[in-house]
Amino acid sequence: MGFATAFTIGTSLMQYQAQGAIGKYNQAANNRTAAVLDGQATQIEQKAEFDIAQFNKTYQKVKGETTVALAKSGVQIGSGSAYNIALSNAIEKRLQENLIRYNSQVAAANKREEASFARIKGNMARQSARLAQIGTIASAGTSLITMNQGSFGTKSYNQGAGSSKNLFTSNNFQYVDLPLVYKSEVFYETSGEDIRRRMFSFTNNSGDEMCLRPDLTIPTCKHFLENFQKFENGQLKWGDSGRCLDVDAGKNENGTKIQLWQCDSDNNNQKFKFENGRTCKCWY
Repeated sequence: MGFATAFTIGTSLMQYQAQGAIGKYNQAANNRTAAVLDGQATQIEQKAEFDIAQFNKTYQKVKGETTVALAKSGVQIGSGSAYNIALSNAIEKRLQENLIRYNSQVAAANKREEASFARIKGNMARQSARLAQIGTIASAGTSLITMNQGSFGTKSYNQGAGSSKNLFTSNNFQYVDLPLVYKSEVFYETSGEDIRRRMFSFTNNSGDEMCLRPDLTIPTCKHFLENFQKFENGQLKWGDSGRCLDVDAGKNENGTKIQLWQCDSDNNNQKFKFENGRTCKCWY
């Protein structure tokens, strides 16, 4: 590896790590802001209940003073003018309580809406950082390809890569160029929902959830199932050992043992086929 190649890899790695750290920091900062806003919304609701309690205390005091004043003036309590005054005060009390609650609910809802936007902003910052990381990887890859073609460094690395590829292809291995984008459900089905947080996902024009492949294991297996379902004599060979996958005694019962056995092209216990692109079955 030449100096230019090492320098490109090193600087790209540092940039990748910095972008990830910035994305996490921005997301955490916005989540903290959201938590503060949620707390403020709760405080507004609690203050409204306190204000209502204080208002009721004042109301009861005024109500008592009014009752005493009416009694001293000779007005009969519970009838005529006294009744109308009491009814008017009760209605006013209810209106004031409703107004206090309404204002607090509006203010609290505004705070929670701000909290939701803060969380969305944090998620967007994290996704932007991931996109920047993808851009860094792509840029580094382009630079390395350019250097390996002889623009900056030596050709030894490129020749080595070609030699490695030739080594495998000369031994009956097939070079596979796997796609970068897959349907997300393929990874959820095999790895579970936990892998979602490590994936960059998006929705295509058909409404399907797609993602950049998070690993090579599942895409490789999927490619194999879709393109290499026909085997020589239907046999699954174990490397160069001369042994094949074999159904013990040709049984077809639940729990039948699968074993390795000397390959025999005439042995139906060693002949398999795929169905529906997923299920591997013995021929018999």
